Amino acid sequence: MAFSVLHLLALYLIVQPFCVHAAQTANISLGLSLTASDNSLSWQSPSGEFAFGFRRIGDQDLFLLAIWYDKIPEKTLVWYANGDNPTPKGSKVELTKDGNFRLTGPRKEEIWPQPVISGVAYAAMLDSGNFVLADQNSALLWQSFKDPRDTILPTQVLEIGEKLSSRQTASNYSKGKFQLQFKPDGTLELYPIALPTEFEYDAYYKSNTSDAADKLNSGYQLVFNESGHINIVLRNGNIVTLTNKTVSPSRDYYYRATLDFDGLFTLYAYPKKGAGHPGPLCGLSQKTFASPSIQLERRAAGHVDITVTADLMQTQGQFVIAFLAFLL
Repeated sequence: MAFSVLHLLALYLIVQPFCVHAAQTANISLGLSLTASDNSLSWQSPSGEFAFGFRRIGDQDLFLLAIWYDKIPEKTLVWYANGDNPTPKGSKVELTKDGNFRLTGPRKEEIWPQPVISGVAYAAMLDSGNFVLADQNSALLWQSFKDPRDTILPTQVLEIGEKLSSRQTASNYSKGKFQLQFKPDGTLELYPIALPTEFEYDAYYKSNTSDAADKLNSGYQLVFNESGHINIVLRNGNIVTLTNKTVSPSRDYYYRATLDFDGLFTLYAYPKKGAGHPGPLCGLSQKTFASPSIQLERRAAGHVDITVTADLMQTQGQFVIAFLAFLL
């Protein structure tokens, strides 16, 4: 599905949330902090839809510094800082009076980020779900949208080289064995890695958006737009739509696209006005798909008829995405 350059320009202006003043903000001032505890406070976006702070991991006495949907009962995480190193009670995230932003443990040991981000004038939790750190000129020093984990949100963009990494399991937020990345040649790929290294095995999905003869026909951005569609933007201005099914407007649903721990990249939706009856939002249900690990095993065993998932990997660039409603 292709659009004109004017359509692309309009889309680009919509999805690039790089100016803090372009969105409603509730600035977090120097000297403020949050402490991990059973009754931790959080920093909310102006609408109250997103929150930034500490979330306990299951029944463990460990916490993640995270961003989550704050208006749904499950408080679904959409970003986390320290998946490989959860922190105990008493850990603190602070924006110091001298402009340093850091997460420290109970013994003041620095946990994240490495190195500490300095020169910060204020922070903000935006209504887009993007948490940002800005200097005194409102230039962004860091933003969660440019440091993703396993999830992207509407208005978020993945550039060449940027990637998502799955978690280990549903309750283990350490880096998992699947990644989604935009390769330098313009191809979007899903592939397993050999933990604990970054060695990449063969991809089990490729978007077919690379053209060595004419780079203008190659992809350079993955755009999750405000309408709930996920697209690859080509350098010539055309758009390849990966979500080829009708989705409901974002004003009615909370959306996220997550690389799940089983390697399936899935678009999820949750109704904003109360809970609904669980079921597929549109298109294909999750049961249609086998996990990529099973696909790889069958390939290694020499099976010709792999799974229905492999049959759905069309050369036109249509993505293997399950549309699930009410499962955020």
